[in-house]
Amino acid sequence: MKNYLTFRALDSALLHKASLNENDVIPALRITMINQKLMKIYRLLDGLNDPWYHKQGLAVTVAGDVEFLGTASITSYTASTNTIVRSAGSWINGQLLSCVINNGSGTLVANFLGIVASGGGTATAVLTVIGTDADKSSNTMNVTVLKSPAAAVIDLSATYVKDILRVWDNGYTGGKPRIFTQIKDPQIFSVLHRDPFFDGRVAWFHRGDTVELYIGASATALATVNYEYRGKPTLCADFDSDVVIDLPPEDNQVLMDEVLSEYLQAANKEVPPDVAARTLEFSKRYEVAMNDLAKQQATRGVRGG
Repeated sequence: MKNYLTFRALDSALLHKASLNENDVIPALRITMINQKLMKIYRLLDGLNDPWYHKQGLAVTVAGDVEFLGTASITSYTASTNTIVRSAGSWINGQLLSCVINNGSGTLVANFLGIVASGGGTATAVLTVIGTDADKSSNTMNVTVLKSPAAAVIDLSATYVKDILRVWDNGYTGGKPRIFTQIKDPQIFSVLHRDPFFDGRVAWFHRGDTVELYIGASATALATVNYEYRGKPTLCADFDSDVVIDLPPEDNQVLMDEVLSEYLQAANKEVPPDVAARTLEFSKRYEVAMNDLAKQQATRGVRGG
């Protein structure tokens, strides 16, 4: 059973229960309070290995880990200073850029590579240029950002993921599942091409919001790729749409008590005794669970697959 409570309904119910209006606690602060308490409850449930957050992703598209920036996304490029400016987002030092500049009739003006030498974390970067460049000026400029050396990746940026549990496809004869091999050590993953035992296998490594795949030289080509994961709840972004809270419905009361207490304290109002008692009980549960989790992590082995 999915939850029936939405962020909008939760906020409205708590405002009524606390006799507050929109101006007593501003919406942005209420969103922060809800997300803070939601993630606290999630951490308790995750520590207890609650099956609610054990999920399977939809079939995914595997592609090169690149970012394409069309001419509208590139504000300017000045050849004399090798300075490139993007309209949104930021560069990362060391990124490799493949740059193509065309004039108004589509004729190639310049085709060069650039390495972000400085300006990482900002929209303006200075490049180390390989090849012959030219000003963007009134020309069109398209940039392909090579974000990772991996040739094949699964993009997780739109999914709230804690851990990847398994990755597989239906690449065996008759469409039978083929489980990919997990590699936890990045140094081992980066030299799999030198290991003959992986020539016919597919391996994966989880890095940030991507899963990088290694496809052995003699491995069967990828089929329909799926993944299973431990998820995290989607956060509250606003109160204007009915987004269902990603929480077991039997824990709704805990979330309501925790958030109601925050609302009342922010409005300098007294927390009712019954709510205070339940939040204290949850606090004790949380403390015990975190102590147990710390003990488990202290005794857990360090070897990974």
